[in-house]
Amino acid sequence: MDDKDDECWKQSLQYFTETLSKSLQEYSATLIHMERWKHRNPELDVGLDGLLQSAVSESLSVHSDERSILTAEDILKIFNNTIIQSRVRLDHFLEESTYLPLFSCPLPCEYATQMWFTLTIVMTSAFILCCVSFLLYMCVHENKGRRSPKHVPIKF
Repeated sequence: MDDKDDECWKQSLQYFTETLSKSLQEYSATLIHMERWKHRNPELDVGLDGLLQSAVSESLSVHSDERSILTAEDILKIFNNTIIQSRVRLDHFLEESTYLPLFSCPLPCEYATQMWFTLTIVMTSAFILCCVSFLLYMCVHENKGRRSPKHVPIKF
């Protein structure tokens, strides 16, 4: 890079630092939301710990690359530390009145395409219905004009 100063690098560092911070906050909030749900539904033993470990392991196996800067062990340490810190703070956040950042469940991959497909079908159907209605109106109006007697001027 031929930049005269390091402003570009500073902006990139700031952006990725904020993104990582927000992602870790949302990850922790998701863990606490799951623990709240587990606390409210003790009869449902879903094994969140096993689910969490399998999700982390699956994520590491998918994203492991020998050329990456962080190894799978490094990322596992970050996940484990985040999980531990979330559980340390869990007692404070188990109360429903305590504010937690909202998270949303991820949408399935086909959601966006299916939404646009459905919208296209609906809009096309509405367009065809409008065209047919207009043509019927024009045909009926034109036929009424032909059937009416012509005005014949009276000559004196």
